[in-house]
Amino acid sequence: MFKIGNVTVSDFIEWNNNNNMLITIKKTANIVNLKGIGRNRLYKLLRTLEYLESNNYAKQKYIDEGYFVNSETNRKIGGFERYTNQVFITPKGFELIKQLVDEYLVI
Repeated sequence: MFKIGNVTVSDFIEWNNNNNMLITIKKTANIVNLKGIGRNRLYKLLRTLEYLESNNYAKQKYIDEGYFVNSETNRKIGGFERYTNQVFITPKGFELIKQLVDEYLVI
């Protein structure tokens, strides 16, 4: 059973569902907290299973189903404006990722 400190992941999911929070893939990897499974491995898994595009944008189908939210922000980097994308995980998406990690990444 996954634990976050003294809190089980199921307790976290229940709390998150009640608060409708969005979390990043990095934070999701920290919560899942399994050795060797970090942000990059989660991105790779989601791309391989075709939940994400090659540029790490969530596919529209999975946004519509309520698993992910794409957020695009405009930042100034080195005097130039640049759009950056960040994928956020919904509570429903967190449950999906936990199942995917159990199925594909845990030995």
